[in-house]
Amino acid sequence: MSDPRRDVTDVLVDTLNRVADAAPPPPADLYRTVTAGYRRRRSGLVAAAAAGVVLVLLVGVVSVLAVARDAPPPVATTPTTVEGLWPDAIRTLPGTVGGEGYRVEAMLPDGRAVAVIEDQRRATRLVLLRGSSVTPVSTHSAPAPRWAHVSNVRANGRWIVWLVNGRGGAPEIWSAPVGTLTPALVTTVTFRGHTTSVELDGDTVFYGPTPQGVRAVDLRTRATAQFQDTASDHPRFWPWLTRTGKTPPTLRNVRTGEVRTARSPADTCTPVWCLSARDGSTIDLVRLDGTEWQSFTGYQTGFSGMVPFRDRYLVLIRNDREADGSRRLDLVDLVARRTVELGRLHGSSTVPVGFEFGDDTAFWPTSGARSARVLDLRKLP
Repeated sequence: MSDPRRDVTDVLVDTLNRVADAAPPPPADLYRTVTAGYRRRRSGLVAAAAAGVVLVLLVGVVSVLAVARDAPPPVATTPTTVEGLWPDAIRTLPGTVGGEGYRVEAMLPDGRAVAVIEDQRRATRLVLLRGSSVTPVSTHSAPAPRWAHVSNVRANGRWIVWLVNGRGGAPEIWSAPVGTLTPALVTTVTFRGHTTSVELDGDTVFYGPTPQGVRAVDLRTRATAQFQDTASDHPRFWPWLTRTGKTPPTLRNVRTGEVRTARSPADTCTPVWCLSARDGSTIDLVRLDGTEWQSFTGYQTGFSGMVPFRDRYLVLIRNDREADGSRRLDLVDLVARRTVELGRLHGSSTVPVGFEFGDDTAFWPTSGARSARVLDLRKLP
């Protein structure tokens, strides 16, 4: 009897042989054919993957563009404080010097403040301040009951000059070189009227009005000069001379001979602006030629020195008080037509104690006189 498993094996072998005999002959180069097929399949996979990557990148770029389109544009921040706008022009100083109050009347180009201290011994001192560092310049005393008073302080990179009066004699103009700080009397003066000006230009000091007219002294040689037909002029805006008591105001440039006359009456005129105060709270400004009229309401009008600095900036004190009882000190840029708050003034008087205009400077103490602030307007644009 035959083995069934053997019979099945024989059948399978016969079947496979018949299938092999009926199959087409193999390619001449089987290796090359297989390799070419593999490469075609691999290239197709790589191309498909690359297409997928490009599609993903396109979708991402479109999404980013859509987000950027829908997002709000960036907001440009413009500084609104004096520290943000002009950080080099503002200084913080001690509230007192040796326990005494003081005022800043000028700034040196190197950042030192020229300060005046009127102490309790009837002596007035002129000092330089840099932070808490104090450098003496000069001391002026007067016998009781007089009190030496220092004013009209002017300074540049080479000289400091100042006016001393109240000592019983004629007013005195003093000077000190910035390098040595050695004080010296320049001249005594007899002024004409109550409006006096002492101005510094390079190495020369100009002053007036005097009965002889506006005069000049070279601080290096002490040579003097006198300007003819200037007995009623003062050199507050040197080299422009202002004719006192003339309406409308007239200014004359002693270097060029140019004459400028205001188009309308005004309280004060610089070579560029004319200023008038009215109603105790309104200040009107107009250019000397009658153009660009501007008006500011709600500000103090009863203090001296209220003129545009550097033909552009006006420092004003608000009439109304803030919640803490202080008054706001504002700086008005007449060219850019914007107002920037400088600080807050404290005190019950109309013009808070300690506030001072100087040689292109504004000085004021902070609350409780814990510190003081000074703005050097020469460092503004």
